[in-house]
Amino acid sequence: MPLSPMPENVRVIVIEDSATDAELLLRHLERGLGRIKCQLVDDEPGLQAALDRGTWDVVISDYNLPGFQAPQALGLVRRLEAYLPFIIVSGVIGEETAVEAMRLGADDYVMKNNLARLVPAVERELEANQRRRQAREREQRFSAVMQALARRVITLQEQERRSLAAELHDDVGQRLSALSMNLAMLEKAVRGGSGDPFPVLADSRELLETTGRYVRRAIAGLRPAELDSHGLIPALRSGAQALQARSGMACAVSGSEQRLGAALETALFRVAQEALMNAAKHSSARHVDVVLRTRPGGGALLVADDGRGFRMADLGSGVRSHWGLLLMRERIEAVGGRLRIVSAPGRGTRVVAAWRSAA
Repeated sequence: MPLSPMPENVRVIVIEDSATDAELLLRHLERGLGRIKCQLVDDEPGLQAALDRGTWDVVISDYNLPGFQAPQALGLVRRLEAYLPFIIVSGVIGEETAVEAMRLGADDYVMKNNLARLVPAVERELEANQRRRQAREREQRFSAVMQALARRVITLQEQERRSLAAELHDDVGQRLSALSMNLAMLEKAVRGGSGDPFPVLADSRELLETTGRYVRRAIAGLRPAELDSHGLIPALRSGAQALQARSGMACAVSGSEQRLGAALETALFRVAQEALMNAAKHSSARHVDVVLRTRPGGGALLVADDGRGFRMADLGSGVRSHWGLLLMRERIEAVGGRLRIVSAPGRGTRVVAAWRSAA
């Protein structure tokens, strides 16, 4: 991110009890920086009031004032403004004292007999503070995104659990209840020695078979057995066939069946799964290709559909509307890969997850 231009009015707190020294210092600043907004203070209450009243770019402090030294001023500034540049300007400070002041958090020190160093020191600290501020803003944005993402993941997990619980109750639960009733009827028939048990047995067998098919579908939705036993391409083919049967969207899967390692295969499978679901739900695609290409040192998984596509600029329009894309990116980056998405209105969408093998 480029740095902003130097502010039109540099806002400076000067801690100095000598009017002559303060005037000399301000002349140097105005010659080098242009217009200055200055607040002159000489004690702790004055500094506290200045910090409370306004926003400042830099604090310039003499070291020794009657009853108020630079370390005290520095401590007050750091408690209220952790990153506000603090420069000591003194005529009596020794090297050991200056080193100790820097250890306590001062950003620089300038001798009063060498004020030519003052403006470069201020410019340097203003630029450094701007970089720190930009870094903090990036960290805050990243933290906000990650917190929102974590909350969304938790919400999605709970939604999936509720959905699975409801399906198990409505499907498996009802079949098991029917099977229990059949067993009770069989028990009654056997004990009484009357009635034909074979229709009940046939119905029970059908209940078991349909329940087994449902449970296998549920397991495949959570994590297909093919992914662990046969690898990525067989698992993708199985998932693509199921999606094609549900949505009518033609799905073609091709590529090397070379095993890639459990973590990478899982990440690629989830990326492809999300991209296929997006194509089926949002793009009105008629056909989607899934292609896995491997080579020495890495490879790439491509998911390309012929749907309506979208404007790439819309990807940056908000976090909440693109959870799937964020999750895909997080998954592939977690295994050292990178995600690239290319789309345009009427031109379909291409999702590429690329990786490099460890040397």
